[in-house]
Amino acid sequence: MFHKILIANRGEIAVRIIRACKEMGIGTVAVYSEADKDAMHTRLADESICIGPAVSTKSYLNIPAIMTAASLTDVSAIHPGYGFLAENAEFAEIVIASGYTWIGPSPKSMRIMGDKVRAKQKMREAGVPLVYGSEGAVRSVEEAKEVAKLAGFPLIIKAAAGGGGRGMKIVHSEPSLPNAFSLCQSEAGSVFGDETVFIEQFWRSRVILKCKYLAMVMATLCIFLSVNARFSAIIKRCWKKRQAHRLAKKPAKQFVLPAWLLPKLLTTKAQARLSFYSTLTNHSISWK
Repeated sequence: MFHKILIANRGEIAVRIIRACKEMGIGTVAVYSEADKDAMHTRLADESICIGPAVSTKSYLNIPAIMTAASLTDVSAIHPGYGFLAENAEFAEIVIASGYTWIGPSPKSMRIMGDKVRAKQKMREAGVPLVYGSEGAVRSVEEAKEVAKLAGFPLIIKAAAGGGGRGMKIVHSEPSLPNAFSLCQSEAGSVFGDETVFIEQFWRSRVILKCKYLAMVMATLCIFLSVNARFSAIIKRCWKKRQAHRLAKKPAKQFVLPAWLLPKLLTTKAQARLSFYSTLTNHSISWK
């Protein structure tokens, strides 16, 4: 068990990690920029240390500053949270090489999946159908216009290193493309430290369901559905009598899942999500 963990992040995720560590009896160290001196996570942690000015590239994305903080506070592990350096393979390698435990995916897996351009290339090589768009990174407005001619509008510009809804701009027409491209690159550089972007078609009417794969100790692979927050908001807005009547007309589909999956893998929150999903989609979920 770790005696002390440094959380290389801020805000809600840092608070959640700190609370979990307190329940487990693990000491915590919070890092903060000058602008976050009095933030919640700095007050909840056992120790806190400033790592730089308000600009994230000079604080939360500053690897030398975070590693110095880890050394000064004598931690045994570093938790990156999500966002910032959480998907930075170089940071993970530095943490491991410095003798600390890295709480996160391996650098190898992050190099494959952390960069969305590289991840799409791997999926393309595997024959997985992809949303139409640029073949790789788009470096200039001129390249973006060429992609737009082939893909059509609306488009979405995404940061290759992005996540959490940051570094994305929707473009509905060519006149707005140059400005949106510049803004997306700028945001990607300031938030993720990487200005690389790519372009895809924007599908207005599609709903995304995330499938999370959990590999168990006995190499059993289980899948469960997690309806993301955006989908939940869409459902709430559409929950009307007309919608319920339309769903009622559809033939019900039944999914049978192994009984051991419910108590071993699914939290109460996950069970509620599955129940909510089955109610809305007219799909019956049973356990055998």
